[in-house]
Amino acid sequence: MRHTLIDNKIALTIRESVSALFYAIFVLPAFGCWSGVIEVFPSSAGLGIATCALIGTASYLFYYLAIRTIGAARAMALNISYSAWAFIVSIFVFGTMPTVTEWILCFLIMLGTIFAACKPQDLFRFYRHP
Repeated sequence: MRHTLIDNKIALTIRESVSALFYAIFVLPAFGCWSGVIEVFPSSAGLGIATCALIGTASYLFYYLAIRTIGAARAMALNISYSAWAFIVSIFVFGTMPTVTEWILCFLIMLGTIFAACKPQDLFRFYRHP
């Protein structure tokens, strides 16, 4: 949100509020899910869902701050890497052992992230002779 009069936190609040209202007014009634929401909300699962929502909101705030700090192209490259980070976190949190294919794909995602985030002339600078 570079060069704007709206603060990142305000923009994030507007975005999340509109999203929540849209789901509450259109999506939940369309699938008849309000009864499930009413059952889950006061339970411990509701607390977990609320915690995940706060973490998601913080994630968007950090993404907007990254856009402001390093620019949209590089921030998007970092955003693309979420699937590789999910892979890495699953190893440490859930103790899963990925297959060889998953390792290769994670490596390719991270490599693509590096290529997308760097300028080509900076990436291969060490090959040039002064």
